[in-house]
Amino acid sequence: MQTWQRKLKALTNWWKQPCGNTLLHLEKIFLSDYLDEQFGFQMVIIADNNYAELNQISRMQNVTRLDPHIDNIIDLPSNVDCIVVPHMFAYNDDIESWLKAFWQALTPNGQLILTGYSYRSFLGLQKLLRSTAVRGLPERENNRKIVRASLAQHDFTLLLDHKFAPRWLFSRNNLDSRTHVPSIFGDIYCFVASKQLVPIESKKPKWDTTPALGKQSLASSFIEKKNKHES
Repeated sequence: MQTWQRKLKALTNWWKQPCGNTLLHLEKIFLSDYLDEQFGFQMVIIADNNYAELNQISRMQNVTRLDPHIDNIIDLPSNVDCIVVPHMFAYNDDIESWLKAFWQALTPNGQLILTGYSYRSFLGLQKLLRSTAVRGLPERENNRKIVRASLAQHDFTLLLDHKFAPRWLFSRNNLDSRTHVPSIFGDIYCFVASKQLVPIESKKPKWDTTPALGKQSLASSFIEKKNKHES
């Protein structure tokens, strides 16, 4: 098992705790609302069983869920309209290879949906203060800024950059699972990126307008003889 898989496993265990379970619940509500409006032929979800219910939400004709702990997620199907990847990029140190694989698998203008936790939030403050509420949340490899920059570098156009947070109950240092609000310092971020088609540069012939030395002297000699004859 690779390092990023071990961290995803630790994240799965943290989702069983009250704080983690609340954030997971709100994230799935957000993804369900977004996917409910998407149409297409094929969608791939790279996530464990915690996201299995998303299979029924999407209006795609074919939905495949690949468990990163069990399945070989390198062999992606072709002509995919949408790929959903929750949290994997936060812990994976090889974003470049994955983005290339996703780009190849997606149809033109196909969508890549990424989620992760933002440490520039109250969640991050709780982690910094070593709160028991976030004990067990694994350390990230890549923050939100790195993931966003990687998308731009690998021919993806960002369609949605959204962060949202639950309502924290400060008196109990806990979360309210009934509501979530968009927030600049939201605990959860979601990127929706579209596969950008790489333009093919047109190959135009480059004509050399500078005459060769031999041709230039021949033309000059011809002009001189013509002038003498006319005179």
